[in-house]
Amino acid sequence: MLRDITKDKIKYPLCGFVGMAMESFLTWSSDFVSQFGYLAIFVLGAISTSGVIFSFPTSLPTIILGIAFGLDPFLVGTFAGLGFATGQLVGYFAGYGGSGIWEKYRKKFHMVKKIEGLLHRHGFVFIMFYSALPVKPVTFDVVGLLSGASRYNVRKFFAATAIGYVIQAILIAYAIKIGLPMLKGVADLT
Repeated sequence: MLRDITKDKIKYPLCGFVGMAMESFLTWSSDFVSQFGYLAIFVLGAISTSGVIFSFPTSLPTIILGIAFGLDPFLVGTFAGLGFATGQLVGYFAGYGGSGIWEKYRKKFHMVKKIEGLLHRHGFVFIMFYSALPVKPVTFDVVGLLSGASRYNVRKFFAATAIGYVIQAILIAYAIKIGLPMLKGVADLT
């Protein structure tokens, strides 16, 4: 499928480049998962969420690869979720390092104070539920940046993020485990 994209790489150079890069990454990831199993799922999960603002679109393929190689969906979800949470620490620490900028705007904008108050009063529950959402209205990187900038406790941030992402990844892993055979059955009918 990705090979079809590359034949139009002259007409659509960005699409061709992205398609070839994604194909290479998926090939490498597949080999990595086949050799290292759950450890590879964890590492790929961390890589997929470690980009601040521009994340790598490999979260779903990471879970799919684990299921495709016959790994247990519960453990795939657990290792992927812990990897996703670990990758989000990059955004947290980027925000923590840029907290001087936060201080500058905190005094000028009332809304910034409200966000900071929300994080400190209800941060754990908010972070946990937001990280569990499969589709987010705003990238989770923003939550990580703001959590770090407002000096939200890193242990609480990681715990809440891990719980949310593990729940999300386990549900997705079981959905894939159930759905892949159905898709194969549909493909066999055509």
